[in-house]
Amino acid sequence: MNSMTLKVEGMCCGGCETTVQTVLNKMDGIVGSNADVTQKTVTFEFESTPPEHDELKAAIASVGYKVVD
Repeated sequence: MNSMTLKVEGMCCGGCETTVQTVLNKMDGIVGSNADVTQKTVTFEFESTPPEHDELKAAIASVGYKVVD
């Protein structure tokens, strides 16, 4: 399993973590994720090839948060 971590702005509580995790877990190839509001990050595991960065940003933006490049 491979993993990647992204910085995410706008999370402020456990509900925010759950929202970000849920949207990522619905993406093809992602097998699990863990958002951390205190670190302002989300780490996700994927099978072989990570989703495109723009797809990740769009998915996270669709639920009201922003990936910091």
